[in-house]
Amino acid sequence: MGFEEVVEKFEKLKEKLRREPPVIFDDARELVFIGDVHGDMGTVRYVKENFLGKRKIVFLGDFVDRGERGTEVACEVADLKLRGEDVIILSGNHDICLEVYPRDWRLHLEREFGPGWKQVELAYVSAMREAPVAYVNEGYKLVALHGFIPKERWDIKKWEKGDEEIVWNDPEVTGGLPGRNPRGVGWIISKEEALEFLRKNSLSIIVRSHQPHFNEIFEINGFKIVNIGSSSYYGRRGCYLLPEGEIVTF
Repeated sequence: MGFEEVVEKFEKLKEKLRREPPVIFDDARELVFIGDVHGDMGTVRYVKENFLGKRKIVFLGDFVDRGERGTEVACEVADLKLRGEDVIILSGNHDICLEVYPRDWRLHLEREFGPGWKQVELAYVSAMREAPVAYVNEGYKLVALHGFIPKERWDIKKWEKGDEEIVWNDPEVTGGLPGRNPRGVGWIISKEEALEFLRKNSLSIIVRSHQPHFNEIFEINGFKIVNIGSSSYYGRRGCYLLPEGEIVTF
């Protein structure tokens, strides 16, 4: 795919995503949640072959970096959205931040597009900053996002696109200590804060990625935090299915 075609695709994606709200609400019954893809075309093929047209597909962001085929992954997912498939694309930190580590996607872009690589990266980031930051399923009382809930802004209807806390934050249950996130941006949110957020919003489940080496369901006082990663870069790939309520590895 040529330089101009890729830039045009991301510009069209930007216009499509711009029409979506910061948080999408619905009550779909058949769902699959896909964690960080990170340049893994095998994951995209698996999703298309097994779930496209059968379930609502919710991508939790981070399509580029780490894996070898970030451009192809980003274009394939953009095509799904542009064709009007039943797909939700949420933004991840590697999608909306230029200063992120590792940013090895730039090496692939330079090889693929030469001097025009920067324009491709900027077109992609500009598009993804228009993507929703969260998805709420009112039937399952669930919120899905890339990182985790903000530190104090718990009114979901007031969340905004491009919110760096939502794409960078982590929960305590995955092993960190509450407080400033040692990754450099955002916070590690305590179990108590997570439970209070869920209760205040009448929710039961948080689905997230951002730490894609975990494919695990953490249960706290009857509530669930589901962590999924869907890139072979980390070994085992997983996706979360509803109504089954289980993580399937592939």
